[in-house]
Amino acid sequence: SGSALTGNGDDAVTVRNGRLAWTMAPNSSFVNEFHFGMAGDRQADTFDNAELGQGLGFLQVSVNGTSLGPANYLPRIEPSETRFEFQDNASWTKGTHTIKFGTDIATTRDYVYYISGAFGSFTYQTVNAFALDYSNPTSGVKYWQSYAQTFGNPVLDTRINDYGFYLEDQWRATSRLSLNYGLRYEYAKLPQPKVCNQDYPGTCHLYSSPKNLAPRLGLSYRINDKTVLQAGYGMFHARFQGGTIDDLFTTGNGLYQQSVSLSATNASQFAAGPVFPNALSAAPSAATAASGVGLQYYAPNIKTPYAEQGNIGIQRQITSDVGVTVSYLWSRGVQLIGVRDLNFPSNTTSFTYAIHDAGGNSVGSYTTPVYVGSARPDPRYGVVAYDENGVKSYYSGLAVQVNKRFAHGLQALVSYTWSHEIDDGQSYGESTNNLFQNGNTYWLYNGNYAADKGSGTLDQRHRAVISWVWAPVFTHRSGAFYKYVVNNWQLSSITSMASGHPTGSETITISGTPVTGMFKTSSINGSGLGFRVPFLPVNSYYLPAQYHSDARLSKVIPLGAEDSPRKLYLTFEMFNISGSWAATSYRSSVGYTEAGGILTATPQNLYVPSADAGFPDGSQAKRMQISGRIVF
Repeated sequence: SGSALTGNGDDAVTVRNGRLAWTMAPNSSFVNEFHFGMAGDRQADTFDNAELGQGLGFLQVSVNGTSLGPANYLPRIEPSETRFEFQDNASWTKGTHTIKFGTDIATTRDYVYYISGAFGSFTYQTVNAFALDYSNPTSGVKYWQSYAQTFGNPVLDTRINDYGFYLEDQWRATSRLSLNYGLRYEYAKLPQPKVCNQDYPGTCHLYSSPKNLAPRLGLSYRINDKTVLQAGYGMFHARFQGGTIDDLFTTGNGLYQQSVSLSATNASQFAAGPVFPNALSAAPSAATAASGVGLQYYAPNIKTPYAEQGNIGIQRQITSDVGVTVSYLWSRGVQLIGVRDLNFPSNTTSFTYAIHDAGGNSVGSYTTPVYVGSARPDPRYGVVAYDENGVKSYYSGLAVQVNKRFAHGLQALVSYTWSHEIDDGQSYGESTNNLFQNGNTYWLYNGNYAADKGSGTLDQRHRAVISWVWAPVFTHRSGAFYKYVVNNWQLSSITSMASGHPTGSETITISGTPVTGMFKTSSINGSGLGFRVPFLPVNSYYLPAQYHSDARLSKVIPLGAEDSPRKLYLTFEMFNISGSWAATSYRSSVGYTEAGGILTATPQNLYVPSADAGFPDGSQAKRMQISGRIVF
């Protein structure tokens, strides 16, 4: 694709941290801790001048899928963040109560310099078309397929002030029962946009919800000398992300930064576009560039997303050095953010697709509403992304842990977890969609989040981990031979076995226009949003199970007397000792192709591995290493 060269730049990262703490204990029952912290993080990139040239300068060009020219997002500072935080925590013990209260106040300033595509980007369908433009730039003739450019102010300087207060009581109610209960309140004072679009007043204000109360409850009950019951519940509100503010305040209003996309198939847009290798000096008229101008804004009185988490577990001592813990874990995401396109066509017609197996045999049918019409309700704009509450997530897990404390030369830990993660199709937590909240393509239907309820992309049903350390004493004889050769060996291992994560859903590729006048021809319902097979379970395209085992053999050589802390560790380690291998991604997710209103299964496209990068070292290869370490 050419991105190995064009996607590079000069990177500079600066990190600064400082911390001050003061602890005061005026008497034996009261302790106050004050903390002040400062954290700075600046991440900046600019062009690699050694890669500029070939007559393109700062232009970004794509020719038949191959990228030429520098990365279109450079230069950038994203972000230069400075955070000051003040914490004060007090603890007061009175009888069987320990009361804790305090505050956490933080102010975070984000300076961003970012405007993607400011120098212009040409796309050519063929090499010949690019050659014609490149070889004769003064002719005034255009051969490009599309042109994109962003105009406006690259600088955004914002600040978020966070306020948190809490009160908690740890009460030893009886010799067997301890209770922990409290309440936390949080409020985030969000910045307000300096530029807004009067066509959509929602771009003029960003609401800060003041209703962020979060109760916490925990208990521990000793049933007998060998058995303890523990349970807990809590609510945790999400913090507003700076990346979301970047999008809302820059490209979200269509004025601060305006991204324009011009197509050669649209006569007025093609006429307004530049002649290669020139860029536009200003954005074309709104009428000309309407299809490329999108908006984004938050719903008024939007609620802060939060998670409810709960657990209940029982611990049982089996022998003097073996304990068993069984726990049930539960979590629910509430008021999570979904994205609805307010400028989406509402006209639909019903259409029935025939379903064939790979051999061409009819095996069923699927009827769906199809969006029709080429015009958006507001022809002045493209997508109008409306961020709203309405998405949910669920997690349930059963965890069993057997812990053998070190005794008789052996320590071991065996853990097993069964779990199921379900959500409304909003992708995994750190995805760009959840960070910027500017796209609705994760869902099949515009604004209908529940239609995509199913297993989430982080779902993993089974996971077991076995770890142990064996440090045998072969003999109690004294002498150098027994000290340096026979004894002081350690053998340890960690083995993990886990079922695969979903890699997504099976998708459908359309080869024609099954319904005349459909809004988009990229999905069978004409929405152009999600491409998943709608009659199969969501995220049912799973990666294979993963098995991994590492081992370490260490020889400990005492340096000096027996009680001396000085030791030499000689270690031999082997990673993935069984040579196990499993794909971490597949080449294709296309499970069906459409032609003439018929959906034909294409199982030959599925489960073909495309990568095997392994966590945490990036490889699943069997590897060995030898090391030495001195402890003193």
